[in-house]
Amino acid sequence: MAKKQKSKKKNTKRKRIISTILILIVIIIGSVFYYISNNFSKILTEKIHNIYSQTQIANYYKLDFKTLRINLMGMKVRIYDIHLEPIDSLNSDYFEKHGSLEININKIVLNGADIMAFISSDQISIDDFIIKESNIILDNPSGDYQPFAFLHKEDKNDSLVLEIQINNLSLTNAKLSYYGDENKDIINSFQKFNLDVSQLSYSKVMNQFEFSLTQLKANLEEAKFKSNKGTQFGLDKLQFSLSALSADKQEGDIEFDYKDFIIQLFKPHLTTADSVYSISTDNVTIDESKKLLSITNAHIKPILNKQEFANKYKYQKLRPEVKANNIRLTDIDFRKLIDGKGIFADTLFIEGAVADLYKDKRVKINKNNFPNYLAKQIFSIKIPIEIKVLKASGAEVKFSARQEDGQLSYIEINKLDAKLTNIQNKDLNQKLGLYATATVHNSIPFSINIFFNYNMDHFTFQGKVFKSNLANISSVVRSFAPVLIKSGEIKHMSFNGFASRTYSKGEMTFEYDNLNIELDLKDKEHEKKKKFRSHILSFAANTVVYSNNPVNPGLPLRIVEFHAQRDMNKGFINILLKSIFSGVKENLLPSQENRKKYKKEKKGK
Repeated sequence: MAKKQKSKKKNTKRKRIISTILILIVIIIGSVFYYISNNFSKILTEKIHNIYSQTQIANYYKLDFKTLRINLMGMKVRIYDIHLEPIDSLNSDYFEKHGSLEININKIVLNGADIMAFISSDQISIDDFIIKESNIILDNPSGDYQPFAFLHKEDKNDSLVLEIQINNLSLTNAKLSYYGDENKDIINSFQKFNLDVSQLSYSKVMNQFEFSLTQLKANLEEAKFKSNKGTQFGLDKLQFSLSALSADKQEGDIEFDYKDFIIQLFKPHLTTADSVYSISTDNVTIDESKKLLSITNAHIKPILNKQEFANKYKYQKLRPEVKANNIRLTDIDFRKLIDGKGIFADTLFIEGAVADLYKDKRVKINKNNFPNYLAKQIFSIKIPIEIKVLKASGAEVKFSARQEDGQLSYIEINKLDAKLTNIQNKDLNQKLGLYATATVHNSIPFSINIFFNYNMDHFTFQGKVFKSNLANISSVVRSFAPVLIKSGEIKHMSFNGFASRTYSKGEMTFEYDNLNIELDLKDKEHEKKKKFRSHILSFAANTVVYSNNPVNPGLPLRIVEFHAQRDMNKGFINILLKSIFSGVKENLLPSQENRKKYKKEKKGK
């Protein structure tokens, strides 16, 4: 019994000795690791500062951090309270011109970091580079934001040699703030900014470097932006993806290349700088791989009501409200667009558009405004543009105007399918083509083809109006002129003509039956009626309105010539409508020249 107790005491003593030894070993190893880690932390801190001081960025931005900790066993590095801020005292003129960047980061975690390689050979190899709780401030007082424009300059004293390999880089839940004026009064915020980069590689030898990454994905939420000119922009969410980005600087400028990218904007909305229009959509997608821009449920809406809009401007101005279900621009050359060479694409599709256009004619016209026709307007666009075709399908257009006497005139164009071809501003010898079919108030179907010259402010046109009942648009006609259409059937109308900058001329065939119209000219004080009376009666002094064309069976159709003078303060639609109305008037109340021409045709028959 005594032997057993003595043996237990010996075992207990051995265990205490072994435990003490193990504890001492752990303490020693821990102390060694602590000492080594602490010294490595200091060495690594000095190394980071040393490398940074050799870069061009160090001349413009100060880098500082509070604490760096190393876990040698886990190959982890943690860096706390990191600050990158502009050195204003040395570069105030540069930052005022190009803008600046400030970054504050709470914590950076480096997993799988090859610390020994970095210390010994200026090679940085990291599996995961994780940035947590950061605040990024962009300052852009001049509007030309290029905070790293100095990288394009060649630094003859640059002797830095560095190689970086990062398998995964992530930035999570960062906050972005943007200042767009000198006083930093306009603050713009972008919440929940996230960034993920795969296979980042950077190699630098003196003034030459190579940079590449396999994939970049970024997204942000709740963006609010206001420019120093007053434009306001916001969105619910933005997603951006970029594949195979590379940058190379061997001699001179930096050359960039990439495989493709996708940008998606969810619920973007914009208010114009003058606070007149609100522009919004459900979704905007820019897909470089598909060469596609897609916009769904776009809406351009006036913020001001009609009276406020009219009061805002000194001269007459069109007040549009436009909606479109779907807009797509296909086969876009994004390379040329990014290089600033212009907009080059195949087809612009606009589907399900609804346009409500209003003009208050009680506001005076700008007599010094002489608009060009459509081709000349396109050719005057400053950036190069080439879009082969614009196609609009299923569009609805309503135009209303408050006349000088206060009366409201209106017209609707329904089921509009239009095509605009050869949109460009490079070759003056080409022509712009416009082809359209539609109906007036769902009652009068028509088609029109127009060919604009790029080299001169001229165009030719040809059109047709198909079988329909004129009485269906009596109220529309009456809103523009004191004319009541009691009956009348269009069998067929065709016309063609030429419009110069100042006038138009052409020919019209208008076959109709049983036309019965009544002119309401009783109120001599009615301004609209007084003007219409003087215009009509000058042609109708000794004649009557023909109710049929041909007048009697067996007689030839009247084919009339028409002329119209352009209102130089209005565009091509006005001279086109004046031409058509002139042709109709010549059919109903022929001029002396057209009467003589018709008499010869009857004799010839």
